[in-house]
Amino acid sequence: MSAGPLRRTFAIGGMVTLLPILAMMASGAITPVDAALRALCVAAVVIALGNVTRLFLTRALRRVERRAPERAAETEEVSLA
Repeated sequence: MSAGPLRRTFAIGGMVTLLPILAMMASGAITPVDAALRALCVAAVVIALGNVTRLFLTRALRRVERRAPERAAETEEVSLA
């Protein structure tokens, strides 16, 4: 089963946002426990943003699909006149 492009985009973005945490932990600026807490916060935000974006896009696309037959009928009426 493959993930959709939106899910992959957010997964890549989440991994990129984890890089500074990794760098800080490697340099000794933060402890592994602090890094884990920050990574958990990043994961929660990425998941929440992904869900909100998915809902927004789904509603927008459904609205466009509902209007498509109406616009096709309008175009047909104009071309017949």
